[in-house]
Amino acid sequence: DVTQGLPRVEELFEARRPKACGLIAKIDGRVRMVEEKRSNVLVINNEETMQEEKVIIPDGVKKIGYRAFCPKNTDKDFWKGNEYVETVIIPEGVTEIDSFAFVNCHKLINVSIPDSVEIIHDDAFKWCENLQNILSPKNLKRIGSRAFEGCKKIEKICIPAGTEKVGAAAFYLCTSLKEVIFP
Repeated sequence: DVTQGLPRVEELFEARRPKACGLIAKIDGRVRMVEEKRSNVLVINNEETMQEEKVIIPDGVKKIGYRAFCPKNTDKDFWKGNEYVETVIIPEGVTEIDSFAFVNCHKLINVSIPDSVEIIHDDAFKWCENLQNILSPKNLKRIGSRAFEGCKKIEKICIPAGTEKVGAAAFYLCTSLKEVIFP
């Protein structure tokens, strides 16, 4: 009976205010990380509209999430990628970088990964074709499959001593890669 099932459907899909807001920014633009009073702050500048927005990465963030730097969650935008991020400084305390977190960040050049990161999941930096510099964390345990696939400008990678697994094709199509250092 449709009329008796409706209250149950309402109950299942009851709208609740989330504990933490999921919105990263209200504007598109170039992103840069700054440090203000011991906080991690992303500053987003939109050069066309001259708007600026600051996003604070709160203490206690443990994971850079799935598609975190993908502009929108539609497949079209997913493959278009992020055209703004050039440098990322991941704050200390983050322990994981999830799948597709930085996928297709076409202008990304530098990534500083803190020693607290233990896992870089599959496809995390896939097709960041301008990525050149990666500061590897000392406590890294796992690099996922295809994690850096298509990062054509990486020339050197240092795999930390405690790394237990490097997934299949982790550095596939890294055409400039000349040196991989294992301690």
